[in-house]
Amino acid sequence: MNHWNSIADHGRVWIYTTKRPLKKSEEQQISETLEKFCEKWAAHGNDLFAGHEIKHHRFIVLTVDEEKAAASGCSIDSSVAVMRDIDAAMDLDLFNRTRIYLVTDEEIEQTDLATARTMIENGTWSGDTQIVNTTVLTKGDWVKAPLIRIRDSWMKRFLKEDQIA
Repeated sequence: MNHWNSIADHGRVWIYTTKRPLKKSEEQQISETLEKFCEKWAAHGNDLFAGHEIKHHRFIVLTVDEEKAAASGCSIDSSVAVMRDIDAAMDLDLFNRTRIYLVTDEEIEQTDLATARTMIENGTWSGDTQIVNTTVLTKGDWVKAPLIRIRDSWMKRFLKEDQIA
């Protein structure tokens, strides 16, 4: 069962990004796979209260309510294994952490880190440019504040001093 809607804001999240938008049929297949996985996901014999969502055809998010039972190294490894299986079946490049997602006119555009850095350095992007924050740690942060200004993100190191303020 997918407990996404029942998990409180403190739920821990893992966000996987895709190299291309997902097709509806792929989203359905991924959801079915994760539904089955979440039903049996456990840590040290304790069932995990877990859920998932697919957002904007680009982001696959797993969440666990660690106040009910904490995810352990082995249980996290098992979630990575299922994501690797999904990745291999659909060629999504889910483990590439160099993608940056920019929000423009309600659209989400993808670029790579090198291009993003160039866009910042040449002034095309500013400290106020909003990107999708794939580094959040909790479900609440993902749901309530999925966007972050570059100046408030780890990418601020690429800004010039006058772009930070």
